[in-house]
Amino acid sequence: MDLKLRSITDLPKGAGPIQFFSGFGDTAALMLTVASPKETEVAISLRAKEIASAIKATRGGGVDRSKRATVVVAFR
Repeated sequence: MDLKLRSITDLPKGAGPIQFFSGFGDTAALMLTVASPKETEVAISLRAKEIASAIKATRGGGVDRSKRATVVVAFR
């Protein structure tokens, strides 16, 4: 696996280096982290307002607030 990962050489500028750690016994995991260009505070604020509005619309009313949870997964 380490050799296969090290053969990846066409990463974008600033990406890498790829690190491979194999000392976890029988546990297998692969973590791939991808970063995107930074958003402005205005763009984040607008998106947060849209998410808050969607949560309020979906929840409706009448449910005990102490027994609710909201999970948000944002992607483009």
